[in-house]
Amino acid sequence: MVYTSTGSAAASGQIVLDETLLPNPGNTSSLSVIQSLTLTVSGASSGNGTFTLSDFGSFAWNTGGGTLNLSTNLVGQTVGASHWGPVGVGDFNFFNSISSPSAPNGVGPFTLGTNGGAGDILTLSSLTPAVVPEPSTWSLMLAGVLGVVWFQRRRRYSR
Repeated sequence: MVYTSTGSAAASGQIVLDETLLPNPGNTSSLSVIQSLTLTVSGASSGNGTFTLSDFGSFAWNTGGGTLNLSTNLVGQTVGASHWGPVGVGDFNFFNSISSPSAPNGVGPFTLGTNGGAGDILTLSSLTPAVVPEPSTWSLMLAGVLGVVWFQRRRRYSR
């Protein structure tokens, strides 16, 4: 994910979402859909640093009523007659926890303020989350690997 500002402040990071818990379409504020999160703020007048999932108390996820393709950049995807992102519909945001008041804080849809919301304003410009596959996907991958191993062993011993 990448956040930019009109000045020199920027933030970038990685987020891993659990596809089985993420409402798509839909909305949630539960951090349980996030497997891991790292967000690094730099160039801000205040509130620079690296923040992790433990620095946030909640977050906003709202698809704007549409289903998003989680395997590509979400910002700008078509949702109805609009687009998902800062100049369209939906929301994606983080809200700092009481124990981390200097972590970035949501100040508007797709917008973070550094230093707990009191610093530079950053707008989400790119978001391609890593997604934890559904259990059925894991089962299918395991079955495929086991099938290849079985075939190789059978082939080796039949010679």
